[in-house]
Amino acid sequence: MVTGPQVDDAPSHDAQSLKPFARSLSHELRTPVHGVIGMLDVMHATVQEAIESQQNYKIRNVFQVLKENIEVVQGSTSTTTSSDSEIN
Repeated sequence: MVTGPQVDDAPSHDAQSLKPFARSLSHELRTPVHGVIGMLDVMHATVQEAIESQQNYKIRNVFQVLKENIEVVQGSTSTTTSSDSEIN
């Protein structure tokens, strides 16, 4: 099984997932949403590592723009999401 990098400093957006919106969602919808949020955290960590290791400033700038776009999406998901413990 292929796994992504271990993410210790990942944003805690998934801890705040699916607030009032999720209460009306079925389990079948909440579960995939949590998966998307988790993958965004993995993508963010991977892009951050690429930025830190990249020597070419043009490529580093591309990764920086990608990171900023991921953060925008993460910000929008954190406002519409909450943890399962708050839902149940």
